[in-house]
Amino acid sequence: MEIEDWRIRIDEINDDSKDDKDNILPVGEFSKGCEGNEVKLIQKALQRLGYIINCTGRYNDTTVNRIKELQTLSGYLVVDGIYGKNTREYMIKRLETLHKEELIEKLRKYDKN
Repeated sequence: MEIEDWRIRIDEINDDSKDDKDNILPVGEFSKGCEGNEVKLIQKALQRLGYIINCTGRYNDTTVNRIKELQTLSGYLVVDGIYGKNTREYMIKRLETLHKEELIEKLRKYDKN
C-alpha cells in the first residue's frame, strides 16, 4: 500500500466524521471554579494529548496549569489558563493530528501483514 492510499483513506474517514469533530469539546468559556461534564470533556482531551491530569469535572489549579502549558505550546494563544474559543480550536487541531498519526500507524501495521 502506498502512502498516497493512506492519505485517501484518512481523508475519507475524516470527511465521514467531520460533524463529530465539532462535538469533541464543549463550546464556551471555562475557567477555574467551573464544574461539570463539559470540564470533564476538556480534561479527557488533555489526557488524550498526553497531559497528566485527573478527570474530576472540576476546573481546578491542575486544569488551569495544563491549559496554560497547552496554550504556551501553541506559540500564539494567550496564556491565561482559560479554555475558550481559540484554545478549543487549537485542541481540536491537535486531536485531529494525533488521530491521523494513529491511523497511519495502524495502516502501516496492517500493510505489513
